[in-house]
Amino acid sequence: MSLNPHYALAVALPLILAAAPACAQSMEQTGASIEATTDYREDGLSWSDSAPALRAEGTLALSHDLSISASVATLRGSRRHGGSDWGFTIAPRYSTSAAGWDLSAGIAGHLFAGADDGAKGLDYVELEGRAARTLGPAQLALGVSYAPSQDAIGGSYGHAGADLGVGLPGTPITAYVGGGYAFGNSNGDARSTRLRPDGNYANWYMGAEQSFGPIAVGVLYSDTSINRHRAAAVEYGDKGTGERLSAYARVSL
Repeated sequence: MSLNPHYALAVALPLILAAAPACAQSMEQTGASIEATTDYREDGLSWSDSAPALRAEGTLALSHDLSISASVATLRGSRRHGGSDWGFTIAPRYSTSAAGWDLSAGIAGHLFAGADDGAKGLDYVELEGRAARTLGPAQLALGVSYAPSQDAIGGSYGHAGADLGVGLPGTPITAYVGGGYAFGNSNGDARSTRLRPDGNYANWYMGAEQSFGPIAVGVLYSDTSINRHRAAAVEYGDKGTGERLSAYARVSL
């Protein structure tokens, strides 16, 4: 489907803004943040054409178990997304707890605006699941997402990963490390290279973040097993698939 950017803004931004004033009366699921980064990456791939980007996100708790999140990011004319300038995500989720684990499951719709005239049908949907647990000063999170076969991504796409964050005692610093594996299949369309530019691949990262009240700053090193030369040569590929050291600053509202 195609996306009218005015419609996407009308849907996403009120959700983001609505989350902030609800913080005082809702559970911990509710909140909002704005982040500036030198490279916006998902699953080890740059979504901002390896350029600096801004991203705003908000989550609104609808009940004890249900919430909805929305985000908007600047994509800087990303080749990966057909020259799109804006990326939107809307994701309703169900959350619960069992045996010391915080569990959530939901669906995420990814919408793209400002694409080149020739880029059609870039929007896609995926299913998501996550399990997280606190272990002393550490937090372990396991996650999986799966997008069934869709023309927008030239087949199917899935990603399974884990990350571990540890608060350093006596400091406002958190160190974290993680990685994952992306998999899927191709229906023969060139758009299969959007999310898997060189087929199935592994990704990994490590970083550190320091908090100053509602403000957090951090650095992140990430890399993938993708052959960056082959990835840059495909129609929906770019150079943002390999080793990268990035920095970010985030304000929580």
